[in-house]
Amino acid sequence: MFPTAVTYCATKFYVSSFTEGMAVDLKAGNKPMRAKVLAPAATATDFFNQAYTSSGIESDSSADRSKYTPASLLAEYTYDLLVSDQILGYVDNEDLILQGPKFDFVSAKL
Repeated sequence: MFPTAVTYCATKFYVSSFTEGMAVDLKAGNKPMRAKVLAPAATATDFFNQAYTSSGIESDSSADRSKYTPASLLAEYTYDLLVSDQILGYVDNEDLILQGPKFDFVSAKL
């Protein structure tokens, strides 16, 4: 969660928890389809400049985006998560952490 974006963060939480639950259900039911959750944190794209320009507001050049994950690296991480047996992949200090479900599930046999 971060200031001025509570609603945005809440929707991200919903999508992540929904997808994780669906992933567990699919895996527990031996279904061939899989669902994955990628939590990339801040990613270096041109989104901010485009958003400011299209809204008529001058770009926020004061923001330090030097620690954002490059989009090309995020693409590699996406592939790594896809081919892994894990459900969740999140970026922590530019490292991809792959793991199983974050939330407890009742009677899920993985």
